[in-house]
Amino acid sequence: MTHITIQGSSRVLGASIIGASMLFAGSLPALAASPSESTDSHQSTHSTSSESSEGGAPATGPSAQAEDLEIVLGIDSDVEAGADLVIPVSLTTEGEASTTLKIVHASNNEVVAGTETIVEGQGKSLETEIDGSGLIPGTYVVKTDDELKTSRAFTVVSAESGEPSPSETAAGDNADGAVAGSDGEDSGESAQPDEPDSADDSEKVDAADADGSEADESDLDEFYPKLAKELFRQDDGTYTIPDPEKGAKGAGNIPSGLGSYYNQDVDLSAENCTKLGQPDYTERIGRTPECGYIIAPVDAKNPKAGNIAIAMMKVPAGKIVNGKFQKTESQGTVAWNPGGPGGSGMNLGVVGALYEPDLAANFDLVGFDPRGTGASLPVSQCSTDEQLDDDRAEDAWAGDRDDAEDLLNKQYERFANDCIKNTGKLFDLGEGSQENLMKHLGTWDAVGDLDIIRSTSQDAKLDFVGFSYGTRLGYVYAQKFPKNVGRLVLDGAVDPGNVEAYKALKDINKTPQVYLDTRACLLY
Repeated sequence: MTHITIQGSSRVLGASIIGASMLFAGSLPALAASPSESTDSHQSTHSTSSESSEGGAPATGPSAQAEDLEIVLGIDSDVEAGADLVIPVSLTTEGEASTTLKIVHASNNEVVAGTETIVEGQGKSLETEIDGSGLIPGTYVVKTDDELKTSRAFTVVSAESGEPSPSETAAGDNADGAVAGSDGEDSGESAQPDEPDSADDSEKVDAADADGSEADESDLDEFYPKLAKELFRQDDGTYTIPDPEKGAKGAGNIPSGLGSYYNQDVDLSAENCTKLGQPDYTERIGRTPECGYIIAPVDAKNPKAGNIAIAMMKVPAGKIVNGKFQKTESQGTVAWNPGGPGGSGMNLGVVGALYEPDLAANFDLVGFDPRGTGASLPVSQCSTDEQLDDDRAEDAWAGDRDDAEDLLNKQYERFANDCIKNTGKLFDLGEGSQENLMKHLGTWDAVGDLDIIRSTSQDAKLDFVGFSYGTRLGYVYAQKFPKNVGRLVLDGAVDPGNVEAYKALKDINKTPQVYLDTRACLLY
C-alpha cells in the first residue's frame, strides 16, 4: 500500500518531520550546512524602516536610515591586484548608527572573506578603508551588511597584464547562472578569438566561440570534486563515466534492460566524502557518513546513449546512548531531497540524524545531488561569468519594452545554446550527445536515479522525504514506479492537483522543448 503524507508535521516512519523542516527556516546548525554555502552570501528580506535592537540601543551593522546612505568609492573603475591594495570608502548618511560594509563578487554576491568592515560614527560623511589584499582579478561591489545599498562596480586586474585573468575570474566570480545547482561549480574560462599568426596552435579556437559565451575546456572541470577526477578523468583531460561495477544484487523490481545499473556494486566510504568536498560530521552525529557515486543511464530507454554519475551520502542507522553512539539494525533506507530544483541534497541525511534521532535510530538516511547538480556529473554548465556580466551590462530595461523583449529573447536563446555547448562538453556520451543530455536532466529521469538508489540500497520499496520541489520528485516517482512506493513525506508540496497551473506550465515549457528538438528559437 502506498502512503503519501502531504503536510509539515505528520509522524511518518516513526518520527516527526517538523525538525527537518527547520532546515528551510534557517535554523540548521552550521556544521550541517552545505560546505559550499556561506551564510554571508544568503540573501534575506530586510526592512528599510528604522530598527533598534532589544533595549532601545541603536542597531549595529546596517544603518538604521539605510535609505539615506550612499557608498562612494575612492578608487578608479580598474585597480591592480596586490598585497597593498586598499579600497577607500566614503559614506554619506543622515544616520548615526554603525554600518557594516563588505566586498562581494558582482556576479554572484559571494562575500570576499576578511573584507567585512564596521564603520562607526555620526555625521553626513564617514571615511574608512577596506583591505583589498585578498582580491583576485574580477569584478566587485561594496555593500552594506543588509544588502540594501551597493556601490558602483570596480574591476581588479592582474598587475602583470592589466587585464582580469579569465581563470582567476572564474574562480572568484562564480556566476549563479554558470552552473545550475547549489554546490559552487563554475563554467570557467571563456574562449578567445583565433589569432592566425599565433605560434601556439593550442591557443586557437573556433571563431564562433569568440563572443565569450562558450567555456574553455581547460577550465570546465576546475571545480569538479576530487573523487570525480580520480574515477572519471582521462589522461587527455576528458571524462568517461564507465558502466556500473558488477558484483552486487539489487532489490525489488528491476526494469528490463537496466539490470546492470540496478545490480551495481556501489563503493561508499568515509574517504569518498572527503574527496567530494564534504566536512567530517562524525563528532556531531556520532557516526561517520559514507559517500560515493551510483552510475545511471542518461536515457533509461537507450542506455547506450551514455552514463551519468549521481553523488550520494549515507548516514548509517544508530543512536546516541549516554553520549556514545550505538549502531542499530537498519529497517531500511530513507532518501531525502531539499527541493530547488537544483539544490544539493548530499548532507540531508546528516540533517535527519540531527533533528530526527528516532528516525535515524531505525533507518539509514541517504542524501543525493540530483542529476545535473552539485557533485553529480555531468553538472549543468551554461554561460561563462564573462558573458553573464556582459548580459547585465547591456541593461535590457534601459530602453522601451519592445527593445527589452528583443534583447532578452536574444540573451535567452544564447543562454540555452550555451547550456547545450558546455554541459557535458568534457564527457564521452556514447551514442548520445550534449543536446540529448539536456533533454534528460528533468524530473522524469531524475526519479529513475532515485529508483536505482532504492535498489542498490537493498530496499524493495522507496521511503522518501521531499521538501518543496522535492515533493514533485516524490509524487512523480509514485507515478512512474507505483509498485515501488513505500512511505512518502511531501512537505511544502508543489500542488500536483492544480490542473490550470499545470497546463500553463506545460504551455510555457513547450517552446524550450521544441527548441531542444529542432534547434529553432526560444520565444517567451
